[in-house]
Amino acid sequence: MPETIVTTKFRISPSAYASAIMRQWASKWWWAVALLPLCSISAAFASADIRYLMLALVLVCLVIPPAMLIVYYYHALSPHARLNIPLHSVACDGIDLTIDFFTDENDEDASEKPVSTTVINMSDICGTIRSSSAIGLLLDKKRPAPMLLIPYSSFQSSTALQRFIELLKESRLS
Repeated sequence: MPETIVTTKFRISPSAYASAIMRQWASKWWWAVALLPLCSISAAFASADIRYLMLALVLVCLVIPPAMLIVYYYHALSPHARLNIPLHSVACDGIDLTIDFFTDENDEDASEKPVSTTVINMSDICGTIRSSSAIGLLLDKKRPAPMLLIPYSSFQSSTALQRFIELLKESRLS
């Protein structure tokens, strides 16, 4: 039986989760965000009318940011988003990911026992996304997929991180 890799207790900040969602969404839909301002700029050069440049500026500064907030709230309010924000640890045995949730770390007595536990079968993980500071486990096939972010710093050692990545690869091959 393979060893179980357990992370230290950690939480992901809402801004880090939002950043991961936005990067994933923008990697697929960047062209849709850029299309209207580029059309407006093209119209400005074709007609020599500065009003189209003003329209592009309004799109970039006043229309696109709220639209991106709608995308964030759509995905951040999914049931899977709750896996990231509370204090938790992740254990992986090659078959299942076990996520243990804890109370606030200021409460000394209650922080040792998990308040609740969620188990995710490794075969249900649809993919991974790696950044410079965390690995994201995609929990659904839609894009942007809800994800479980695990910071590299939460692993006990670099060998534990490497073994975790190997277990992910093995589970996706079988």
